[in-house]
Amino acid sequence: MYIPEDQLKTWSNQGGTANSITAHNSIRHALEANDSPLKGKAFEIFLQGSYRNSTNIRADSDVDVVVQSNDVFYGNVSRLPPDQKAAQQSIGAGSYNAPQWRVDVEKALRKKFGTALNAGSGKAFHVVTGPGNMTADVLPAIRFKNYTFFQSLNNEGYDEGLQFVDTAGNAVVNYPKLHIKNGEAKNSLLQTNGRYKPTVRMFKNARNYAIERNLLPKGIAPSYFVECLLFNVLDVHYRGAGLRETYFNIVKYLMENPIGAFMCQNGQLALFGTASTQWNTTDASVFIRGLTNLWDRWE
Repeated sequence: MYIPEDQLKTWSNQGGTANSITAHNSIRHALEANDSPLKGKAFEIFLQGSYRNSTNIRADSDVDVVVQSNDVFYGNVSRLPPDQKAAQQSIGAGSYNAPQWRVDVEKALRKKFGTALNAGSGKAFHVVTGPGNMTADVLPAIRFKNYTFFQSLNNEGYDEGLQFVDTAGNAVVNYPKLHIKNGEAKNSLLQTNGRYKPTVRMFKNARNYAIERNLLPKGIAPSYFVECLLFNVLDVHYRGAGLRETYFNIVKYLMENPIGAFMCQNGQLALFGTASTQWNTTDASVFIRGLTNLWDRWE
């Protein structure tokens, strides 16, 4: 048997976005208010995750908001030649730092949301933005520059990311802007003819359906990793006559090709490894087999 085209089309549909927009705007207004503790500081607010990438499905809940300080930055100089590395490292460190930024972001949110803000011990603040509105995870982060060349602060090249601290107190670097950029490029008419993002949604819903029917264990395939896995599939496999052909071709590709060297969608970080921000190939293989079983056992 195989999964009907109509079912796959339903799974490919995007979930609602109205509540995510409301939650995002509520967070933005709190942080940019005239009486905000962040007044006068250089920062930017942007969405990341499934809502920003248009890969959200109905089951997705929290909206992910980044509050990034641009008054200070961290950098990686490992790709620079010795003279450029020395020039960059000669820059004096600013007086502002990441712990202070986190405190200031919390103050600004607390001023607006009071007890609806849960600071917890995690990497992000959890905020209930209002009655009937979506909740938001707000991540305080610092700008990160992965240098490609450096002459001065006015003449430099880098891949832009951000740095934050995880629940274990470890510094984590990610590249959400590159993730967004690369996902939009893969979804373009030139590459997958607009099929990439609907396909991601299709497989996220297929995963949930497989979990409900005990074909996959819960939590084995988080949405971010599913999206990155699919990003590595060659564009040609998204160009089938319909979603049924797309599903079959992508799963076949993943079953028949090594996945250990796959990269995250941001193009900067390895998808698989032992870090807390990486997936493992064992769970990925279980996920792929689960997708195969879902196709084979469809009734």
